[in-house]
Amino acid sequence: MKRRGRTRRISVAAAVVVLVLLAFGWLIAPNDPDAQHIAMRLKGASSLYPMGTDALGRCVLSRLMYGGRTTLFVVLTGLFLTFAFGTAMGLIHGAAGGRLRGALDVVTNLFTAFPPMLYAILMAGAWGGGAAVMIAAIFLSTWALLSRLIRTRTEEELGRAYALCAVTAGAGRAASRAPHSAQYPGGRARLSDADGRGHGNADDRPFLRGHRNGYGHH
Repeated sequence: MKRRGRTRRISVAAAVVVLVLLAFGWLIAPNDPDAQHIAMRLKGASSLYPMGTDALGRCVLSRLMYGGRTTLFVVLTGLFLTFAFGTAMGLIHGAAGGRLRGALDVVTNLFTAFPPMLYAILMAGAWGGGAAVMIAAIFLSTWALLSRLIRTRTEEELGRAYALCAVTAGAGRAASRAPHSAQYPGGRARLSDADGRGHGNADDRPFLRGHRNGYGHH
């Protein structure tokens, strides 16, 4: 356990160092990343060029430090869009029913049917390179995966006892998501009544049907 904990700390420390270098490395870069020195092309590591030079004599380390800002911006922006949109769609998908649920199933299946790299290749071929294209590729290839996870979690929550009590007591779906919805007036309904008998409209609630079929038991 101690060795595993030490390994985790080292991994976290290394990740933090890499992120700091990506964000602020341009401030301590040893050379101009665009300066060309043909006489120094393809040189190995030295005190002047710690990671050597490329085919045009440019400092490889400096180019990595300057390019890290763009990489970090693209990744963080793409992940933020994925989190915001994927979470919203997952919540809607998990609580929806009928045609809306079917339509969302088709959309998420369509976006997850192709490998992520395909989106990057297609978009780069259609619109060329650039940060905006890469951000869009990251977003399009990941939002549906997150949406599925959020949808599953939402369905699990809507199948819990407090949600079922709220629904059988007459509360709407929005109210049933509240942690203490089972305490609403009339919330004394027995879980045995969650099959919809005597309350009506049970067949209009997908999560009640799931409970009746054996889902949602915790």
